[in-house]
Amino acid sequence: MDPWQAVSQLGPLIIQRAEEHGFKLLSPFAERHGSWELDLYRKDVRLDRYVFVAFTIGIKFPTINRNSFDVEFWTGADDGSRCTRHLVSKFAVTEDQFTTPEFQASVKKGLQEALRFANRIAPEDLNEPFALRFAATAKGKGA
Repeated sequence: MDPWQAVSQLGPLIIQRAEEHGFKLLSPFAERHGSWELDLYRKDVRLDRYVFVAFTIGIKFPTINRNSFDVEFWTGADDGSRCTRHLVSKFAVTEDQFTTPEFQASVKKGLQEALRFANRIAPEDLNEPFALRFAATAKGKGA
């Protein structure tokens, strides 16, 4: 199976888990800056919260003729003037592991950690000036 097809098939599982934590799909899996990324979003009274799931092709293992992939779970939040972004977890897999129960369990665990982390971000955690490009993307006005 094509690795990107395998990643795309995780979309419904990720979205279902995210909805259980009050997050909605901001953008489905798509190529962004060399990664295959899915973005989630939750607006509350004080903050807009984000979870980003990214799959990036790594190195090719010539002895086994397989590509490796880095799987990353990022969180972020903003209040319109300040923001923050954190790498919550990361692991590597080879493309032949995409269909294994262990891989799916690792994705569920990483997503769960990222959703919990995103929901715990407080206004005082916002430590960077808010990027206008990030705001436009989050509001659905462009990339």
